[in-house]
Amino acid sequence: MDYVLIAIVVAVVFVFTILYSLFKRYKRCPSDQILVVYGKVGKGPDGSHSAKCIHGGAAFIWPVIQDYSFMDLTPISIEVNLTNALSRQNIRVDVPSRFTVAISTEPGVMTNAAERLLGLQRPAIHDLAKDIIFGQLRLVVATMDIEEINNNRDKFLANVASNVEAEIKKIGMKLINVNVTDIKEESGYIEALGKEAAAKAINEAKKSVAEQEKIGEIGKAEADREKDITIQTTLKNRDVSIAETQRDRDTMIAQANKDKSILIAAANRDESMVKRKRKGIPVSNNPKRTPSPWKGKPGAYQDRAVGSRKKGKRGGSRETRHSSGKDTGRESAGRSLPRREKSGRCASRQGKGIPERQHRGKR
Repeated sequence: MDYVLIAIVVAVVFVFTILYSLFKRYKRCPSDQILVVYGKVGKGPDGSHSAKCIHGGAAFIWPVIQDYSFMDLTPISIEVNLTNALSRQNIRVDVPSRFTVAISTEPGVMTNAAERLLGLQRPAIHDLAKDIIFGQLRLVVATMDIEEINNNRDKFLANVASNVEAEIKKIGMKLINVNVTDIKEESGYIEALGKEAAAKAINEAKKSVAEQEKIGEIGKAEADREKDITIQTTLKNRDVSIAETQRDRDTMIAQANKDKSILIAAANRDESMVKRKRKGIPVSNNPKRTPSPWKGKPGAYQDRAVGSRKKGKRGGSRETRHSSGKDTGRESAGRSLPRREKSGRCASRQGKGIPERQHRGKR
């Protein structure tokens, strides 16, 4: 009975040991490491497979026929102080720079890392990568001019990155970053280029300032000219307006004076007509011609003539003679009237009230 119990315990312990060993052989890969399984890992497409690299997963490691190891993916910073490197112009330059590299996670490149870096410590990997970078950096400097290196940094960095990455991939690494801190040379060529660039920039700046000043002066002159033209136009318009206003004022004053003169003349004429009416003098409605007070009175002109003879200068004898012959003259005048009536034309004139002398004057 005791032997059976002992056998059962041994079997349980054996099974537990087997299970524990199996669980211990199942390895999980952290994200910052690469799990490299080597040993009996099968054959690849080319017929051989040296190692199996796993990133971000897990694998069961068969005991006896397989083993495993981890490679760190932490970036490595490498300072490369390249000195006395010959450029394409045979001018020696110093190119201090810093590179950041790490083990690649690409499938094919991881295999290269497992084959060439597995088991190496980080300082050894650092030195190996540094030597490769030195050689490639010197090669890139030798294919470029100093002007290209100094002025076109992007092209220089692109050439360095392409050459360095192509070489470090062979050992299973990749280039993360490259930074060229400064470029120096002992002959002073770069300094002369800098002075030339500075002088050119200063000259361009002076030229630009002169151009801008010229544009400013031209603009100022045009503005002053437009200002003068505007002022002259304003003054001209003002003078024309003043002249037109003065002309209108003089015209209005002249018209007012004319109207005033007409009104005064009309008033004087009306006043004269009123005075004539008061004196009993006939007034015509036609202001241009005043009728004779003797017009329309038959025999009035003869009476006026007789009266004027009485007041003549020949003295009293003639007046006496006229006065003595007054009746005779009247009678003769009376006797002569029928004689005038016999002549048709004189009678018609006398019938209209026109005195004989006046009629004769008209004839």
